Amino acid sequence: MNQLLMSLIVLLGTWPALAVVQDKAAQQPAVLLASNQSEQTKNAVELAIDESQKKGDTVVGSCLQDCDEKADSATGDKGVTAQIIELPKPAYPPVARAAHVSGAVDVQVLIDFDGTVIAAAALGGHPLLQGASVDAARNARFGPTVLAGQPVKVTGIIRYTFTAR
Repeated sequence: MNQLLMSLIVLLGTWPALAVVQDKAAQQPAVLLASNQSEQTKNAVELAIDESQKKGDTVVGSCLQDCDEKADSATGDKGVTAQIIELPKPAYPPVARAAHVSGAVDVQVLIDFDGTVIAAAALGGHPLLQGASVDAARNARFGPTVLAGQPVKVTGIIRYTFTAR
């Protein structure tokens, strides 16, 4: 009888923990489906790059803005430079303007073979400015990039700077 009572207490003692795990799983199924810990922290662009590479597409890093300033100091190499066709400015969110929020937002993008942005994710910056920055980045257009005679997808960072007035 004592052993049965002890088993029941142990089982009841673990029940809330199991409920919490089940509740978290229901809220974040995508995180639990990730194959390893590093995939849990990947943003939409990194996941799109992984998918492109699985399909056999070549994805290269690129300088998207101020490329003369971003040369590798050790080699002097600027790497691949994507040609900007259209780089729209983000709308300053009214809430951010009212709160006098300013600063820079870095947005990582993945550019398709034809120069359209197929994925964008904010890497940092004030949360009130991130949505507008990602929206603007998604509407950017670049020239197709060819490397060694082959079209390639390009990834890079676009920096948007907001100044409160």
